[in-house]
Amino acid sequence: MKNIFKDDVSLARIKAVLTSLAKASDINLCVLDVLGDPIIYPTNDCALCKCVRANAQGRAQCIKYASHSVLEAMRERRTYFYVCPFGLVDFVTPIFYDDEFLGAVCGGQVRSTEAAARADFVYPFFGRDEYGIDEKKMRKLFEQMPDRSAESFFESAKLVELFASNLDDLTTVVAMSRRKEAEGIAERERLRPAFLCIEKNFTKAMSLREMARLCHMSENYFSRMFGRVTGTTFPRYIADLRIARAKELLLAGGKVRAVAYDVGYDDPAYFVRRFKQHTGMTPAEWQKFGLAEREGARRRDTFEEI
Repeated sequence: MKNIFKDDVSLARIKAVLTSLAKASDINLCVLDVLGDPIIYPTNDCALCKCVRANAQGRAQCIKYASHSVLEAMRERRTYFYVCPFGLVDFVTPIFYDDEFLGAVCGGQVRSTEAAARADFVYPFFGRDEYGIDEKKMRKLFEQMPDRSAESFFESAKLVELFASNLDDLTTVVAMSRRKEAEGIAERERLRPAFLCIEKNFTKAMSLREMARLCHMSENYFSRMFGRVTGTTFPRYIADLRIARAKELLLAGGKVRAVAYDVGYDDPAYFVRRFKQHTGMTPAEWQKFGLAEREGARRRDTFEEI
């Protein structure tokens, strides 16, 4: 089975198309995997969302709500519309390839009274008292956003649906991004020694200096190139890999303390804090949630077979 999200060339093409689509539609777009983790980070982020995610707890909550909506979109096999805790309207379009669920395109960050009234779900507001968010500043940023028509917003979602349904045939839209894609591939090739080392050793202590030496670069130059290629920082990239592996182990029934050690954290309490920052849930909460979702999916499949 070909997974388009594990093919670096396909991923670069998809990112280029999404960037153009986001700018043309004046919405934000990103791609999340089946666990709700970013594959392609947000492009065309609005000021309000940038401000919220600058706060670690705010960022964790955004991920939590988006992950929940991804699961709903997968279950219903359709675009799922929701209103975020700050009143912005978002949507999640599931991506299926050869009938396998690979993730979802998430879009929106739009203020639209009409669209909000037609959303599938409205998440409760979370304020500064609980999460350290400056509510006054958030409301001001919200009020500064134009109120878009529902028709405009839903048409943007339809474009994303069309895109998601044709991910296996991108040849007609790739030509516009070939030069930028080639530059990205060349940079990734230069970083190959680091990526190979990271893939084998991400659960061990790793330093930026070591990776830069492997690639025969200065630390600063390596850091800048790594950021361009991955869309994130070196520490965050390692942390994302560890958390992703931790999720796999937790779904396999692993104990939290053992999982912490297995993915490279000597202090289980620190692992719990880091995990919650990434997912909005503790490892135990996430494990319970994930196992329940998997069991629910198994029962649904069994019922459909009957």
